[in-house]
Amino acid sequence: MTKMSDRTVSRRSAFTAVGVGALAATGLAARAEASNAEAANIKICEAAIGCVAGTSCDSKTLADYLADDCVLQLEENQPPVTGKAAGIAAFERFFATGARVASTIQGVHAQGSLVVIRRIDEVTYKADASKRTFTLAGVFTLKDGKIHQWIDMAVKV
Repeated sequence: MTKMSDRTVSRRSAFTAVGVGALAATGLAARAEASNAEAANIKICEAAIGCVAGTSCDSKTLADYLADDCVLQLEENQPPVTGKAAGIAAFERFFATGARVASTIQGVHAQGSLVVIRRIDEVTYKADASKRTFTLAGVFTLKDGKIHQWIDMAVKV
């Protein structure tokens, strides 16, 4: 075996470096792809919240964001609503009262198919023009580009 100087690159170290570099590049590419998927998931959740908070939300637009077998729990003290049709019906009942929602997103976190959105909802009730403010954490899971689960939880501030 011949002695190599500290600066000499052996075939073994070259192959090792190339292999580690390829693994690192693959990992970075996978992370970038995951980040793109997470960004898409965030966009879907924010669009659904925006639709509910918008003045021109219609059932068809909202339905486009929901999976057929979605589970929605929009009030902690109420049982979850299962299925797209039942979820849309729940939103329609709420909007039939004339209530309007203004949402301000405070923070967003996504990891894979899970998205958590902290927001403040100000609800104006038509019957008496009263307003109530809720600080919420919306927890979403997505499947195939649709909201599969949406749970709103009150955040105690």
